[in-house]
Amino acid sequence: MYELWYDVNLVKVNNSINSIEHVKYNGTNCLREISLKYTMYEDLDIVVSPYRCNIDFTHSVSIYLNYVVDNQNKQIQIQPCSSNCMEGQYNASSLIFKDITVYRIKKSQAAVELQEFYSHYINNRMISISLIIYFQTNGIQTILQQPIHNKVSVDTWNCVLVDPPTSSYWGMYLYSILTPSGLFVQIRDTLVNELKCDTSSAVNVRLDHYMFQKEQQNVFYRQQQTLPIKGYNNRVGIDFASDSEYQNFRKNQFVNDTTYSLIVLSFLDAGGKILYEVSQYGKAYLGCIAQQTLKIYDSQMCATIIFEDDAGCKKQYQDPTLRNHISLFYTHERQFKFLGFYNFVQEVNYSDYKTIICFTCDQYDPTYQDMYEGKTCSENLSLMTAKLKLQSHSQTGFHYCNNFEINLSTEVLIMYNNTWALFYIAIGVLIVVISIIIILLKVKQN
Repeated sequence: MYELWYDVNLVKVNNSINSIEHVKYNGTNCLREISLKYTMYEDLDIVVSPYRCNIDFTHSVSIYLNYVVDNQNKQIQIQPCSSNCMEGQYNASSLIFKDITVYRIKKSQAAVELQEFYSHYINNRMISISLIIYFQTNGIQTILQQPIHNKVSVDTWNCVLVDPPTSSYWGMYLYSILTPSGLFVQIRDTLVNELKCDTSSAVNVRLDHYMFQKEQQNVFYRQQQTLPIKGYNNRVGIDFASDSEYQNFRKNQFVNDTTYSLIVLSFLDAGGKILYEVSQYGKAYLGCIAQQTLKIYDSQMCATIIFEDDAGCKKQYQDPTLRNHISLFYTHERQFKFLGFYNFVQEVNYSDYKTIICFTCDQYDPTYQDMYEGKTCSENLSLMTAKLKLQSHSQTGFHYCNNFEINLSTEVLIMYNNTWALFYIAIGVLIVVISIIIILLKVKQN
């Protein structure tokens, strides 16, 4: 028998309790990370990183994927694997909690339940999803419930299996920048023309973008855009115009440490069914660059970055030492042709709202040489200056990105060292003076 003491109008009351059932287990420290990995309409995995919690799986254990639709809980039971189990998968022969890293729902065992789940998930990617484990603790029925924030579409179609250049944002297939004028979502496959899977049966492309507080996913801002596959193939990203709701979220709801974004890119057939999709989940960052210009000198290159006067950006840039990445490019028939990547670490002084970053071929990154038009840094720079002289600036430009954001600019100028410029001017003046003297002497002789 258990006793419960509680206050009623400052008078202590003692009641007896004969049994305790369904105690919610404090599993905060039992799972470090948890994510949902899925292939649309197929098997679904809950991938976890367990701590050494003392949870007995040998008897009276039930495990569920729980999700909420219209304030009602829906559950899909997760059965232990019985054959051809992957390493770390929940299975009947190994029931040690700390060794289990994957809980799989197989389509062959729960086809109807999975179909229902996917139909709700397609309509709202922010539905509340959690892993629930019912087990026994000292004879008491106990519940471990852990929310799942990270939802990842597994690229089983090998659409985007490419090695991205070394940078925080280039490491993502999809990423978004929250600028004051609106949201911009960059799409890597059109940037480097690396989409690997067959899109011949796709008619439209739909992009869903969510911003939300990690611990309050019921408060979110959603933007969606659908466009024909041909229009998608001619873009390097998708713009979403700013509205009052967006500005309110950016100014009032955005918190640097806890604001996350979920981006889902879905390829649709003529009937609107998802053929395949890829997604990206991670911290959201503000776009703080207002303007940028790159000047190419004879001995170095210098990027001038002008920042927005924004309180959120000031907080984001509190650490002045940033990992910077600059890529040079020109466009041909709507495709990017790269002329080299440059990686370096430099202090960026945001408080002045302007910083100048200079670099040379010493920072040239040859890792992705196969993507470049030229074979060396100097050869790529020669190509860049040639393109600048022959083409308009709208066809030649550079990307700048750091720990937080990426920005594209077509403001590239060819500059010459002032010393050499003065030298050439002096030579020109001297030639003119000598010519005049020779002419005057000839006139005098005549």
